[in-house]
Parts: sequence; C-alpha cells; structure tokens
Amino acid sequence: MKVQVSESTLAGDLKAYLERAECIVQILDPHTLEVTIPRAPDDAQAVRELVLYLGAWRAMNPGADAILLD
Repeated sequence: MKVQVSESTLAGDLKAYLERAECIVQILDPHTLEVTIPRAPDDAQAVRELVLYLGAWRAMNPGADAILLD
C-alpha cells in the first residue's frame, strides 16, 4: 500500500511510527512510502489497520497529513 505525506520532512517520522507498529516500510520518494503489514490475514484487514495507524499518527502530529493512495 502506498501512503503520501503532505511534507517530505514527515516521511521519516511516519516510517518510524509504522515500524514500531510492526509494519514494513520503504520510502519510495520524499512524499511516498510503501507499507506492508505482514501479520494482516488479508488485504482488507491490512487496509483497515493502516487507516487506523494513519489516523492516530495524524492526531499526534497536528497539521501533518498522510493519505492512503491505493
């Protein structure tokens, strides 16, 4: 799944946050991350988990934005 951050300076912080949640994260470019959730039993569950993680991260980082691209 690809995630886009609003500012390139946020990519590293979001990567670290998601890795603490046991996600596998690769930075594709300054605004885009590729995220895999290996423990999710299927793609639908992985999307649900990632949406929750992104919501929590946005709440902890007012003014920051990250959206799921696919």
